[in-house]
Amino acid sequence: MNYNLGKYRKTFNKKYLSKKNFENIKYDFQFVIEILRKKKTKLNNQKIIDVGCSNGSFLYLLKKNYPNNSYYGLELDKNLLDLNKKNKLLNDIVFFKGSVKKKFSTKKYNLITFLGTLNIFENQEFILKNLFTHLRSKGLLIFNCYLNKDNIDLNINYRKYLKKYNIKNAIYIKSYELIKKFLTKTKLLSFFIIPNPYPRVIKKKKGGGGGWFNIYTLKINKQNIRSNNLGVLYDQYLIIAKKK
Repeated sequence: MNYNLGKYRKTFNKKYLSKKNFENIKYDFQFVIEILRKKKTKLNNQKIIDVGCSNGSFLYLLKKNYPNNSYYGLELDKNLLDLNKKNKLLNDIVFFKGSVKKKFSTKKYNLITFLGTLNIFENQEFILKNLFTHLRSKGLLIFNCYLNKDNIDLNINYRKYLKKYNIKNAIYIKSYELIKKFLTKTKLLSFFIIPNPYPRVIKKKKGGGGGWFNIYTLKINKQNIRSNNLGVLYDQYLIIAKKK
């Protein structure tokens, strides 16, 4: 997505740099920590990078739970990077600019996280292959994404109307089977595709909400299902893949 939108970009950054993001961490971030603990994943003296790190709040959570590691954050938005570097909560984390579409580092990492971003790319296999090239042997790639339970890929084109901007964009939701086949074909040591539920209730805002989407949950079969003002239901999964 292109966040180079002048005043709108500043609003986006201001929101993402709010202290609330570091006091009340996103459930999806907490879910990653929960799974790491369940699988008894040892993270000590490792090189760890969060790709598409945004405001750095997930790196903050990782470092809080696994302090004895070297942490890095990759982000394309220079404005966000500059603000992250000034954030005292993110001391000792190295932030740098780069794109997940190409080689972004000469280092190899023990753990790469890529959260909440894969669905903005149409060629998701290419993106994942690039991430794997930056992993050390037996390193972990952890990413989450929306997947379609049916064997159908969805390309959802939309247009967002703002006061001064008229923005076209898209969300790409691949089928569960396609991602599973790709990971199998990649011949990893192991991979797990784990349903990533959302237990919290988010009420739909009147007037469509601000920002990009009015995100909310719907109660379906006693479960909170993600949705937004595109009128789509989203099944999210967490994938943990271990390289040979």
